[in-house]
Amino acid sequence: MATIPPIGYPVNPRTMGEQIRKKRMDLKLYQRDLAEILGVDPVK
Repeated sequence: MATIPPIGYPVNPRTMGEQIRKKRMDLKLYQRDLAEILGVDPVK
């Protein structure tokens, strides 16, 4: 049985941003978590 992807999940990512979002969501990371890992300010 196929699962329904979460809201905002890019099923067929076309841009770099969509690819990053898809990977981040696959890893169950929030944007602020990824920002912390990358060492950037999550607000800017």
